[in-house]
Amino acid sequence: MKFMAAFRIVPVLDVKNGVAVHAVKGQRDAYVPVSCAWCKDGNVHDLVKGYHDIFSLNDLYVADLDAITRGTFTTNLYPDLVAMVPGKIMIDAGITSAAAFHAIKGFNFAEIIMGTESVATFSVFKQAIKINRGATIISLDVKDGHVMSPITSLANASVRDAFHTIEALSPGAVIYLDLSGVGAKRGVNPGAMDLAREATVSLYLGGGVKSAADLHDARDAGFRGVLLATALQERLINPSEIQDFADNP
Repeated sequence: MKFMAAFRIVPVLDVKNGVAVHAVKGQRDAYVPVSCAWCKDGNVHDLVKGYHDIFSLNDLYVADLDAITRGTFTTNLYPDLVAMVPGKIMIDAGITSAAAFHAIKGFNFAEIIMGTESVATFSVFKQAIKINRGATIISLDVKDGHVMSPITSLANASVRDAFHTIEALSPGAVIYLDLSGVGAKRGVNPGAMDLAREATVSLYLGGGVKSAADLHDARDAGFRGVLLATALQERLINPSEIQDFADNP
């Protein structure tokens, strides 16, 4: 295996207007509150608690959709998340500037995500990495096979070329966020698998995973970990299968 550290399975909290929502294919206006066996009406506390109590998963990925889409941080929720999550939180709060990065850093999240769909200049990526190198993650936001970015050179590049451009900035890690695959249960994106085999930086996968077999495929391809929401909420992957990865990292 490329990375000696244990394969990470990171459950997902997409939050909008203070409610946990079910993300599907990046169609954010259509997201509805999460409703699953242990969480009704998008209750954030219940969803996060279930990830830990049912699946024994300690980390959490947070997408603050109000911050990403409107620039409004859900700051009232941040301290509660830090208090209730026993492991590491990685958060995408739609950071667009070094000042916003500093503001989010003040909430003591373990890992801060800079999304390509939000950041308008390479200098913002570089400043954040310089400040917080090992804990700064860049999310390569891909929808329908195209990189989402206000940076023209990234938006016009192939996904592969955009990835290697980002990789060269030396972030702590990169997330391949397949927005079209989120909630769609399509399996692991083949192009993302190719990038995982080439990557020289830790690479995570978000979107598409629908089974334990997909987890094995992602790990074998060289991904450092995956982000999971639908597969857990719909029990497409059961707790014993998650435990298998903990027992055999």
